Amino acid sequence: MQDMDNQPGVYRDEDVTQAIQELFSYQNLVGGMRSFLPEELCKLVLDEKNRVKTVLDFQKNIIAPILKWIEKTSITRLSASGLENLNPGERYLFFPTTKISYSILPF
Repeated sequence: MQDMDNQPGVYRDEDVTQAIQELFSYQNLVGGMRSFLPEELCKLVLDEKNRVKTVLDFQKNIIAPILKWIEKTSITRLSASGLENLNPGERYLFFPTTKISYSILPF
């Protein structure tokens, strides 16, 4: 596996299998998943981990289902307001200020 001091958190496809084995060897991680994720999602992740061979596999087969579950269980509605006050001839920078709101500043 690559030297983690040089590139923390960055993996190449050839590193993924070993990284997944190490990640899921931590019993606190697996125990936390079993405690906080629905049983069906936890089973999916634990089954999929053995088929993950690339970074894209990890993102699509493990991270995406977890994020979809978070989205489904935490968002009840979306709304937007104030967009009519923006000047179409001006550029804006959007950035989150909290988990649920965004600020718009002229760019």
